[in-house]
Amino acid sequence: MRHRLARFTWVPRTLAATAGWNHIACPLGDAIRWILQGRVHPHTAPNGTVWWTADACGEAAATRAQMEADAEAAARARAAEQARRFAAAHAAGAERRLEEALLQAQEQQAEQERLIHRNVR
Repeated sequence: MRHRLARFTWVPRTLAATAGWNHIACPLGDAIRWILQGRVHPHTAPNGTVWWTADACGEAAATRAQMEADAEAAARARAAEQARRFAAAHAAGAERRLEEALLQAQEQQAEQERLIHRNVR
């Protein structure tokens, strides 16, 4: 496992903006001083890589991840609503066709009965 200093870059803070971790090159003395002063803390990426970074960068990364998750959930909800509306429209069309078929069958039966009664006389 490698440890590095990194900064999370995300400007402007919108989903459309590119975001990511960028490694920081600095003298070892600066890195040690920042660690000892508590200005940087370890941040573990999903793949297990550990970076030393400022709390604000970790918070920005978490905010970005939450925004992405929220946007994905909203997209899934929109897709589910669209599918529900499609299914409802399909069901309504099927119900209309069934009603039309029943009405047509009733009309045909009424016509047959009329013809039978006319022929019986």
